[in-house]
Amino acid sequence: MRYLITIFLIGLFGHLNAQIKSFDFGGVLLNGNNKNVQITSKMVYEYNNKKKDIGFSLNPYYFLFYGQQNTEMVKQSEDARLSIFSWKELKNNYSFILFTTTEHSLVKKLDLSVSGGFGLKKSFKTEKLNGSVSLAYVYDQSDIMNSWFNSKRLSYRHALKYKLRDYTIENNVLLQPAVVSSNNLLWVKNTVGNYNLSFTKSLTKTTSIGFIYESYLSTISSELNKNIKPLDQRFSLIFKYIPVN
Repeated sequence: MRYLITIFLIGLFGHLNAQIKSFDFGGVLLNGNNKNVQITSKMVYEYNNKKKDIGFSLNPYYFLFYGQQNTEMVKQSEDARLSIFSWKELKNNYSFILFTTTEHSLVKKLDLSVSGGFGLKKSFKTEKLNGSVSLAYVYDQSDIMNSWFNSKRLSYRHALKYKLRDYTIENNVLLQPAVVSSNNLLWVKNTVGNYNLSFTKSLTKTTSIGFIYESYLSTISSELNKNIKPLDQRFSLIFKYIPVN
């Protein structure tokens, strides 16, 4: 169902004359005594109305990992996430932001998580460095191991992009501790977030290649099940496509 929703939203954004800002595809293939396949893909699909100072961004993400167990290839990890981010530009590079995220994680025993929030974002841009920092309020509902929980969270997010000739470094951080929760797990015992760092080199005007490090934090899953580690880390080679608008 979540994949059908993604396809529907992409079609809707296309009707609004939205544009693909970037598309990343990467993975790892190992063959020999041990076999595994890892695939990572993500996209940024954006509509920006400069006249009205508003915009929308659709961000689907998918990760799949198959590993060998005895003689069979078994799905050991799957993460799917769809985020919609909207903004209204204010004065002095500030923006009012409104966003929602739907997520599924096999490893974290997260069957479904739906969250929404609003806040304030500050953007900046120099000759080589640009980025943004935002603070927000978030409400979420999560189905973890067939039990529903809801939380109210504080959200900190930053996005940085540094470009030097043909090389680009990007860093994104999201941290959301719970301040109120239906299961009474708060702050460090109920914090979700992610961190990623990518390094790419341009091949042409529209394509680049590089690597990305990603980590995903969910302390609530590990509090509910001690066999689940709170942090997942991944390292992938990526191919990036950025169309010329």
